Amino acid sequence: MWEPDAELFGTLHTKNHPYKAMLAARSVIPGDGNGGDRKSDQWSTWTTDRASMRAFAERAGVSHQTVGRYLKTWDAMAQAGIVPPREEMEPGQDVEVPDQKTWTYYYREANPPKPKKPKDPSPTDEAIDLRGRVDLSNQRVRKALEMAHGTATVAGKFQPAVKRISEALTDIGLGANPNRAYVSLVVAFADLVAELSE
Repeated sequence: MWEPDAELFGTLHTKNHPYKAMLAARSVIPGDGNGGDRKSDQWSTWTTDRASMRAFAERAGVSHQTVGRYLKTWDAMAQAGIVPPREEMEPGQDVEVPDQKTWTYYYREANPPKPKKPKDPSPTDEAIDLRGRVDLSNQRVRKALEMAHGTATVAGKFQPAVKRISEALTDIGLGANPNRAYVSLVVAFADLVAELSE
């Protein structure tokens, strides 16, 4: 009977992964949990002493997705010849299980992580096209350029450095050589800092 295996599955510490997988593998109907065909000739005989993946999970007090991951891992190890296939096992029958390192390898192979969803682009990302050029029709870009041009109206001894910073900022976004503009910006900024320190 499969019930004791399900109950034990639910109480074992997580470090007993390979043994827990064996409990599920020998008690859940082969084909259930990995997209297998339930219409095999042996289905009716298996249903008397084995459980569906959902029934096993319910009895164990875990999610059916958890049991499904264990079954997928067992099936992957069986395909590699490390453990016997589920259809050759019976509830209550112990078989040799692999070590934790082998289990972890096949678990990751059988249950790859879901790909991460790309994050939504920020308004700043939307202002830049794939070539790294600035989109002049973007309202944020226009406002930033207006602000940069406005700084050039500063009077006094700081006016030349501020003007060069303003021009460099504009050239970084709009010029033909943003790298050169960046260097100009750094130099102008250094000049302004030197003047402020005097």
